[in-house]
Amino acid sequence: MTHRKSLVTTAFVALLTSTPACSRSPVARTTQSDGGTTPTVVKVEEATRSPVSEQAGDVGPATLAKLGAGVHKQTVTLRGGQQLRYTISVPANAGDGGKTALVVSLHYGGKVTPFYGGDMLDELVGPALRNLGAVLVAPDSLGGDWSAPDNEQAVVWLTQTVRDVYAIDSKRVALTGYSMGAAGTWFLAGRHADLFSAALPVSGPAGDSRVAALRMPLYVIHSAHDEIFPIARTKTFVLDLQAKGANVQWQELRDPTHYQVADFVPALAKAEPWLRAIWDPPHPGRPAIEAQ
Repeated sequence: MTHRKSLVTTAFVALLTSTPACSRSPVARTTQSDGGTTPTVVKVEEATRSPVSEQAGDVGPATLAKLGAGVHKQTVTLRGGQQLRYTISVPANAGDGGKTALVVSLHYGGKVTPFYGGDMLDELVGPALRNLGAVLVAPDSLGGDWSAPDNEQAVVWLTQTVRDVYAIDSKRVALTGYSMGAAGTWFLAGRHADLFSAALPVSGPAGDSRVAALRMPLYVIHSAHDEIFPIARTKTFVLDLQAKGANVQWQELRDPTHYQVADFVPALAKAEPWLRAIWDPPHPGRPAIEAQ
């Protein structure tokens, strides 16, 4: 399956280089409804705890309805009438006293139609991580890329609220994303290491070297045939992080192009045992670089 939007990456690169960040903060009341080019380096903040993480409980609803097993499309109304749409996949027995995990998924660029993030769950994250038994949640961008303040606050609030509603183990919260979502993964992982215990950027631009200061485990997936974000920069960046002692797993694919999102399912599926080992480490040790 190829990327369903041919303009996705063109729009994303434009966002990375020119889109101003939104200034309005998402806050207030909530309603729910079922329904349906040159790459740039992503700057990652040095702080491991952002004020956004600390204030999220104050800027969003205290809770959301706990939904049963299945895939649900939800809408939350934010301050000024802004609406945050998100798709959530709930496994059976979520929050029933076990060690339920949470994976937050950030979508690629393009025209954000309602529940756009759900495509990421359908194409990539769901098929790859289905055996993890985790709650999967995929918000829609409120506008701009994932580093925009509105989007950052919305993702942090949604992550914290879903975590609390489903009694998620706070040490089992992972962040992943594809293309624009991978850039967002680097960015948010750098700013919210208190919230996420692992980050898995797929087919995105390299992050900033300051992310090396993080102790968060990273699982980076990239294809040698990526025509939008050439692999050399990302691979060099990852190898540099590993040389500095960072806990980074690198998986290099040979064939998929940037737009063949579904072809990355087997690679992301390999992250499942990696995540389990991080969340329940049998012994210390840093994974080595590998190619497929």
